[in-house]
Amino acid sequence: MLAHFPEVIWDLPEGQASLWRYRYHEWGAEQFAASFADQIGRWCAGSGIALTGHMMEEPTLSSQTNALGDAMRSYRSMQIPGIDMLCDWEEFNTAKQAQSAARQFGAPGVLSELYGVTGWHFDFNGHKRQGDWQAALGVLFRVHHLSWYCMRGEAKRDYPASISYQSPWYKEYKAVEDHFARVGAVLSRGKALCRVAVIHPIESYWLCAGPLDTSAAERARREERFTHLTEWLLHGLIDSGCRECAARPVGDARRGRADCPALGGFEAGRGTGLGMSAVPVRGPG
Repeated sequence: MLAHFPEVIWDLPEGQASLWRYRYHEWGAEQFAASFADQIGRWCAGSGIALTGHMMEEPTLSSQTNALGDAMRSYRSMQIPGIDMLCDWEEFNTAKQAQSAARQFGAPGVLSELYGVTGWHFDFNGHKRQGDWQAALGVLFRVHHLSWYCMRGEAKRDYPASISYQSPWYKEYKAVEDHFARVGAVLSRGKALCRVAVIHPIESYWLCAGPLDTSAAERARREERFTHLTEWLLHGLIDSGCRECAARPVGDARRGRADCPALGGFEAGRGTGLGMSAVPVRGPG
């Protein structure tokens, strides 16, 4: 490995993909998942409790690569995969990753810590709107940010406003939670039928994670296409699931169907796998 370590940092000539760069990121991602989530998940399973929570830096391919290698890899050991949705952002890939893992591993749903950093102006409409799109993407367990234990010190400067007795409207919040209780009751019945698989591009992204002066454009292109693909499927009302392909990369980093058991199993269940170099664009009319 040491002889090839420069390939982790610098690019090979003529745009060649580095097998050793892939192996470096693969090793780091697997070691993190095995040492943290896998270990705690086994203890929780043996103790009759559920491991849940969220990983750091979930949203983008770049943030995952830098912080933990691969967010979905840690979800395999969570009895309830979780996410964190700050501000009033719409991170569809963040939710889709966790929803996909929950479906694949038979979890009852996805947990979300939501509403944090939205602001004191965030009203019931905002609470419902953010909760609705997350529920549509599998979030059935809601962890509200926040309810104060007390208003001492900096606690009173957190936001949004406390969803508890410190706020004059807290008794009216029942209207929001009754809505999500009903939505959750419906969504927790039955089993999702998903016929479209998207091979998650995190491992392909590792291959272009070189110096920013040479890789920034390619990194941005892959981020954009992953985001646009997810949005295209969602806005087209096509349910899909992210699948991670544990295939061994070859010299040109291309992967075949035979190398990906997850995709083979999905197709055996009459699903459809899609691969594309660019997201389709709707024409006039």
